[in-house]
Amino acid sequence: MPMVLVGLVIATLVVGRRLIRDHLLKNIPQVGIGAWKRFRKLKIDDFIYLLRLRVESLLALTRSVFSDQGLDLQTAL
Repeated sequence: MPMVLVGLVIATLVVGRRLIRDHLLKNIPQVGIGAWKRFRKLKIDDFIYLLRLRVESLLALTRSVFSDQGLDLQTAL
Protein backbone atom coordinates (compact mmCIF):
# COMPACT_ATOMS: atom_id res chain seq x y z
CA MET A 1 0.00 0.00 0.00
CA PRO A 2 2.75 2.55 0.79
CA MET A 3 4.33 1.94 -2.61
CA VAL A 4 1.01 2.69 -4.29
CA LEU A 5 0.75 5.97 -2.40
CA VAL A 6 4.31 6.90 -3.31
CA GLY A 7 3.55 6.10 -6.94
CA LEU A 8 0.43 8.25 -6.87
CA VAL A 9 2.30 11.19 -5.36
CA ILE A 10 5.06 10.94 -7.97
CA ALA A 11 2.55 10.64 -10.79
CA THR A 12 0.61 13.64 -9.47
CA LEU A 13 3.76 15.74 -9.30
CA VAL A 14 4.83 14.77 -12.81
CA VAL A 15 1.38 15.41 -14.30
CA GLY A 16 1.04 18.68 -12.38
CA ARG A 17 4.43 19.88 -13.61
CA ARG A 18 3.51 19.04 -17.19
CA LEU A 19 0.17 20.83 -16.91
CA ILE A 20 1.81 23.93 -15.50
CA ARG A 21 4.59 23.87 -18.07
CA ASP A 22 2.41 23.17 -21.10
CA HIS A 23 -0.71 25.19 -20.33
CA LEU A 24 -0.11 27.76 -17.64
CA LEU A 25 3.30 29.03 -18.72
CA LYS A 26 2.06 29.59 -22.26
CA ASN A 27 -0.48 32.05 -20.86
CA ILE A 28 2.11 33.79 -18.69
CA PRO A 29 5.28 34.00 -20.81
CA GLN A 30 7.17 36.41 -18.54
CA VAL A 31 7.25 33.84 -15.72
CA GLY A 32 9.03 31.13 -17.70
CA ILE A 33 11.77 29.01 -16.24
CA GLY A 34 12.43 31.51 -13.44
CA ALA A 35 9.31 30.27 -11.67
CA TRP A 36 10.66 26.74 -11.56
CA LYS A 37 13.91 27.97 -10.05
CA ARG A 38 12.02 29.73 -7.27
CA PHE A 39 9.64 26.79 -6.83
CA ARG A 40 12.54 24.36 -6.40
CA LYS A 41 13.90 26.50 -3.55
CA LEU A 42 10.60 26.13 -1.68
CA LYS A 43 11.08 23.95 1.39
CA ILE A 44 8.72 21.06 2.05
CA ASP A 45 7.59 22.62 5.34
CA ASP A 46 6.71 25.83 3.52
CA PHE A 47 4.85 23.91 0.81
CA ILE A 48 2.87 21.96 3.41
CA TYR A 49 2.07 25.24 5.22
CA LEU A 50 0.82 26.83 1.98
CA LEU A 51 -1.23 23.76 1.13
CA ARG A 52 -2.73 23.61 4.62
CA LEU A 53 -3.52 27.32 4.52
CA ARG A 54 -5.29 26.90 1.18
CA VAL A 55 -7.35 23.93 2.37
CA GLU A 56 -8.32 25.66 5.62
CA SER A 57 -9.43 28.80 3.82
CA LEU A 58 -11.45 26.75 1.35
CA LEU A 59 -13.13 24.88 4.19
CA ALA A 60 -13.85 28.12 6.05
CA LEU A 61 -15.41 29.65 2.93
CA THR A 62 -17.50 26.54 2.31
CA ARG A 63 -18.61 26.43 5.93
CA SER A 64 -19.54 30.10 5.78
CA VAL A 65 -21.58 29.69 2.60
CA PHE A 66 -23.50 26.68 3.81
CA SER A 67 -24.11 28.09 7.29
CA ASP A 68 -25.56 31.26 5.73
CA GLN A 69 -27.85 29.15 3.55
CA GLY A 70 -28.95 27.17 6.58
CA LEU A 71 -29.90 30.37 8.40
CA ASP A 72 -31.90 31.54 5.41
CA LEU A 73 -33.79 28.26 5.34
CA GLN A 74 -34.54 28.48 9.06
CA THR A 75 -35.90 31.99 8.82
CA ALA A 76 -38.01 31.08 5.78
CA LEU A 77 -39.77 28.34 7.75
